[in-house]
Amino acid sequence: MATVEKDIRYGKAHPLQSLDVHRSPRDGAGWIIFIHGGAWRDPKITSDVGEPLLSRLLLDLSCNAASLNYRLSPYPNSESTSVDLESTSFNAELAASDSDASFSDSELASSDSEAAFSDSEAAYSDSEIPTSKHKLLIPDSELTSSTLRFATLDLKSVPSHTEALPPNTARHPDHINDVLSALEYLHKKYTLSNYVIIGHSAGATLACQAVEAILAGRNLPLPKVIMGLEGIYDIGGLVKEYGDDYRGFVEGAFGQEEEWPPALDVKGYKGLVVLAQSDQDELLSWRQTEDMKERLQETLGTGGAVRVVKAKGKHDEMLKTQHLADLMVRYIRGVV
Repeated sequence: MATVEKDIRYGKAHPLQSLDVHRSPRDGAGWIIFIHGGAWRDPKITSDVGEPLLSRLLLDLSCNAASLNYRLSPYPNSESTSVDLESTSFNAELAASDSDASFSDSELASSDSEAAFSDSEAAYSDSEIPTSKHKLLIPDSELTSSTLRFATLDLKSVPSHTEALPPNTARHPDHINDVLSALEYLHKKYTLSNYVIIGHSAGATLACQAVEAILAGRNLPLPKVIMGLEGIYDIGGLVKEYGDDYRGFVEGAFGQEEEWPPALDVKGYKGLVVLAQSDQDELLSWRQTEDMKERLQETLGTGGAVRVVKAKGKHDEMLKTQHLADLMVRYIRGVV
């Protein structure tokens, strides 16, 4: 049974520079790294949202896991909040294995017509991609203090020590710098020679940005698998699809349009990329996933592969489904 340690600090600038760790008793176990979403700014979305998914995965996979927090951008009209920050010590070290996973060129789907998916892995052609008019977050004009309460983290096993959180003022590249710092902390302490990185929504953006930073020379090992769950992979395309409803939080995180980073493509990555999207997602259409798939088919390195899988549930509910966990185990088993 895994042991859990909450709110481990990997940075000193802000309390949200923290992570939660699940340690497996199995020698040489690999790692699952989870990065939450929340449009880079929602104070209610923390590392805790990954717990239902990680708990299900760890029942099937005797591996280690970490769920990351990172600094957030301003959330309009938000009130000051508090969170339990004190955590217990944890000194065990992991000797991670160097087992490798590779994928042949034949596994890379080269076109929509050639890609065959079962009912649980259905892909959509451009003409079939549902267009969504739903809003990712409540418009700034409709936000009230009652909608912005931040639930205190549930740390029943940790001594109580409440500290007021400083304001959330992060702006790109603060979010991705925090994720990279968290990975460096984990690598230094446990050795991340064998891991999978998972990101949900804006967390998928950060997962892919982390991989691009490593490919560009950041001194970290590459993950064996990247898993994007209802991800955002092109913020310019996102604003083009949804307009001003989404422009506000994008500008809050990244600044004006000329400062936005280009669409993600993890060029040269030689591992497996799994993109999951749900028909029931009320916040994102299939457009981000389908466009990312097309870019990956052009940019993945030799041995790289991309798979698109069809998940179930609304945007946040998907993380709690057994269906998603079962899909993910299919691609993670044998890797970690």
